[in-house]
Amino acid sequence: MNNLPKASDTSYGYFRRFLYVMFENVIPEEMQNKHLADDLKQEYPGILNWIIRGGKYLKQRRFVFPKSENSEKQKLIVMGESNITFSWAFARGVRPSANAKGELFHVVKVFRHV
Repeated sequence: MNNLPKASDTSYGYFRRFLYVMFENVIPEEMQNKHLADDLKQEYPGILNWIIRGGKYLKQRRFVFPKSENSEKQKLIVMGESNITFSWAFARGVRPSANAKGELFHVVKVFRHV
């Protein structure tokens, strides 16, 4: 979660498969519970119930995870690092549409110079 993957694939199909979970708060070292894993053992039944409720919720939503503004921003950042042109178009809602009469869809390859 702390290190985003690097890949040569710059397609939207690659990026849309990631769920970005943003952790914006950092617990200071002196306030961190180094024994949290052991402390949570007592809570296993409640944690399992939470997981089951989450699974039911996802099934109701046909396994589509809820969108979050922060995760969408992170997706654009990562896409921008790999394919700036695609990231620009995606951020502005530029999409091919079958509703545009007379328009021809054409994929333009974008090559990144390193």
